Amino acid sequence: LIDIQSRFVFMYLLKNKTLDEIITKFKIFIDDLNNKIKYNINKISVSCDDEFNKDKFKTLLDNHNIGYFFFKSKDIHISKYSNPLAIIDRFTRTYKNLMNKYLNKINSSDWPKHINFIVDVYNDLPHSSLNYNSPSDIFLNENYKKYATNKHIENIDYNIDKSNEQNIFKV
Repeated sequence: LIDIQSRFVFMYLLKNKTLDEIITKFKIFIDDLNNKIKYNINKISVSCDDEFNKDKFKTLLDNHNIGYFFFKSKDIHISKYSNPLAIIDRFTRTYKNLMNKYLNKINSSDWPKHINFIVDVYNDLPHSSLNYNSPSDIFLNENYKKYATNKHIENIDYNIDKSNEQNIFKV
């Protein structure tokens, strides 16, 4: 799961790709956002080709007041605000590269054991698309959470004042 504007990633290992398993992990994701990070998700975009486009999943979203947009991948390659599929594809490529390098370095093939570590590394890496801030710098910033919840994200200037310990946005 990727916050498209900040590029912040959450990853949960699925036992299988059944709707029940997806819903179980998505509930954990919602709980993590609400309780650990104090952030409320307000909308989600997912492929309509997935398990996500089922009534049981839509009911979960409705029960948590999460808006949703189902798209066909061929219809969303270019949009007004960003290209979510390109961002997801780029994350996947970067994640695989980081995981492969790390596993080679430690001489291991036990990738599930290292998922959280690699996601943390990814979230802490500077991104050129974020003016060389990391996804963590942006997503975990209190001003981003307030702004993202109340206004459209496109207006955020991603220049974070790093001289201030609280990383205040210049909006």
